[in-house]
Amino acid sequence: MQRTGFLACAAIALSTAASAQDSEPPPTQYVRAVDAIEQAYIEKCGPDAETIEVDDGEVRHVALIRNQSGPVVIAVCLEKSRVVYPLEVDTLSSALVFMAYKPFAPFWPYAEARWGDDLGKLRQRLAERARTASPAYSSYAVRPATAEAINRARRLLAIGYFDEAKAGLSARSGEILASRKRKDRDKFDLVMLALTRASVERFQNGYGAAADYLAEFARTVEVGSDYATNLTINRAAYLAEGGRTAQALELLKPAYDLYETGVSNNKKAYQIGGSEREFSWILACSYAREGQAALAARYAAIVNSAEERPHDEYLVTTKPSSAIRMRMTRCMDDPEGYFAVWHDSRPAVLSYAWLDFQNGARVINGVARPWAARPEAAELGSKYRQLPERYGPALNMWQAAAAAAR
Repeated sequence: MQRTGFLACAAIALSTAASAQDSEPPPTQYVRAVDAIEQAYIEKCGPDAETIEVDDGEVRHVALIRNQSGPVVIAVCLEKSRVVYPLEVDTLSSALVFMAYKPFAPFWPYAEARWGDDLGKLRQRLAERARTASPAYSSYAVRPATAEAINRARRLLAIGYFDEAKAGLSARSGEILASRKRKDRDKFDLVMLALTRASVERFQNGYGAAADYLAEFARTVEVGSDYATNLTINRAAYLAEGGRTAQALELLKPAYDLYETGVSNNKKAYQIGGSEREFSWILACSYAREGQAALAARYAAIVNSAEERPHDEYLVTTKPSSAIRMRMTRCMDDPEGYFAVWHDSRPAVLSYAWLDFQNGARVINGVARPWAARPEAAELGSKYRQLPERYGPALNMWQAAAAAAR
C-alpha cells in the first residue's frame, strides 16, 4: 500500500534507522545513536513539547520547530517507533499548502511572521537562495553546469521570475552550442534545457507558447533521433492541453507508431522509462477532445494500468503514474476520473496537488475552477481552507508583478 500524508516523508526516517541496524554498528555507537533518537523525540514530541493533534494515519502529533533562521520546520512525531522526522517547508507551493491546511492553524501566525502575510518575504528569500546557491545535483544524467542552470531556473520559475529563469537557461545552452569540444552527450543536456525552458513558457505565456518554443528549438538545434522523440512528446502535450488537439495527433501519432514497432526504442535509441504513459495520456486527451471515445479509452487504459514508478537507466526516479493520470483527466475534462485518482493515491499533506482546490489559483496551475466546487473536492479537501485574497499573487506565481517588471 502506498504511504500517504506525513508517512510518505516519515518512511524515509524509518528506513534510515532500519538500514543503520542492518549494518551492525559497534554496540557503543548503536546505544548512543538510539539514546540520541530517543532524546530528540522527547524534546520535540514529549509531553512538555508544543505539539498539535492531527489525524493522518499513524501520525497523531506534529510540532513546530521555532528556529531563528532558515526554513520553517515541522517535527513529525512517530509515536509507535518514537522517532521524530524534521520536515522543511522550503518551497512556495508547500508554504501555500501549509497555510491552507487547517490543523496547522496554530502555526500560521509564526509562519506569516517569517514569510509575510502574503508570502512576499518568503519569495525574496527563495529568490536569494536560487541566485546564490549552486545546486549541481540533478535526477537527470546531465553535466553539473547544466544541472545548476536547470535547478536554478526551476526555483526562479516557482516564484514568478520567468525572464530571469529563461536567461539562465539560454546562457547555458549558448555555452554548449558555442563549444568546439561539443560531444554527443551534450545533446541530452540541450534537450533537458529546452524542456525546462518550455515549462517556463507554459507558466508565463500558456501552453501554446510552450509548444511553439519546442517547435522552434527542434527546427534550429540538431539533437539526433535519440532525443527528438522526447521533444515531440512534450510539444504534443502542450498542444493537447492548449486545445490544439488535431495538431497534437498529427505530430504524435507517427512517433507513437514508430515507438510501438520498436524502431525508436532499439538499443541505440533512448526513451525515458515509462514513455508509453506519456504517449498514451496525450493520445487519450486528444482523441477524447476530438470525439473519438473508443480510442481515448484505449490509451487511457494504458496510463491507468501502469506501475507507479517505472524504472529508467538514467533517472534516479521517474514521474509517478498518478501525476500523469491527474494531468490526463484534467486535459480530458474528466472530473470523475480525476477525483478517482485522488481516491486511489491521495497526495501527501503538503503536496502542491492540493492547490488544485484553491479558487484563487490560475487554471493553468490546476483543474477548471468549477471542479473545485464539486462535492468530491469538498470531501477530499475538507482539511484545507480557501486562502485569503491576499495570497492571490502567490497562488498565481506573482504573474502580474512579473509582467509589470518586464
